[in-house]
Amino acid sequence: MMTKTRWIFLFATFVISCGSLIMLIVATTTTQWVNGRAVSTSGGGSTTTASLDAHYGLFGGSQDLHILNVISHYDLTMTCSFGDNICGLSCQRTPEARLDEITKILNGVTPSECPISSARSNNGGLLGDTRQQDVPSNEQFINAGLWLSSVVFLCITIFFALLCTVQSLTNILSNPIWSIFSVYGLYIWNGLAIAFAILTLILWGTLFATSIQYNIAVRHTLTVNSILKSEGLASLGFSYWILFGPILLHSINIGLLLWRKWLIEREPPPVAINVNRNDFTILLY
Repeated sequence: MMTKTRWIFLFATFVISCGSLIMLIVATTTTQWVNGRAVSTSGGGSTTTASLDAHYGLFGGSQDLHILNVISHYDLTMTCSFGDNICGLSCQRTPEARLDEITKILNGVTPSECPISSARSNNGGLLGDTRQQDVPSNEQFINAGLWLSSVVFLCITIFFALLCTVQSLTNILSNPIWSIFSVYGLYIWNGLAIAFAILTLILWGTLFATSIQYNIAVRHTLTVNSILKSEGLASLGFSYWILFGPILLHSINIGLLLWRKWLIEREPPPVAINVNRNDFTILLY
């Protein structure tokens, strides 16, 4: 019955773990890990002839290409070539076409035009500049290893948050025999959820600092004859910053469990009644 003691604390950890799980799902499914812009200038001056606004998450996003007063909307999908250790945001619609686009860009070949999601378009004006530049290096793309590690660690964080939710409820309704599934196991799962959330923040932060802030890695900033530049115009979006929420919530969970343990230890032990074996008054009971 020890796990039933101070059960309100376990119920609080259940509710908080649910909140953490919701935050993690929001972070995974939304497309605001990166917000970026790219601009071009004519003749080295300050007049902007074209610009691009993009936002994306771990798996996809969208962009709006502005050429004069015409706006073209594109859907983006994270596409990786693990053999080359690169990822980029492709605007093609099939997996084969997306991989082909990323590979061509890496090799300095201008890929096929993107399908436009919106009705209005002005294709060709932006990419008509035929000035030859250096073939994009791997550093201009998103590092595939860091991207995959970020996704894996975020999934592990979700797993431990789910485990905290289920195990908190289990300990309210029953008394698990194995220590790893008891209240003591909650310390481990909450701690691991915090650790992997922090690792996810570090990995994506490193990815942003080493490559994304210099090139947001969309097709229109990677192609060899593009005049759009995004260096210094990217920022981390709310989908990234929301990960601090689960870290705080699971820290609160550990604090509540420690508080519960402290309260239980302060409770006076039950009074022991010693009855002499020769005392026949026990028969009255």
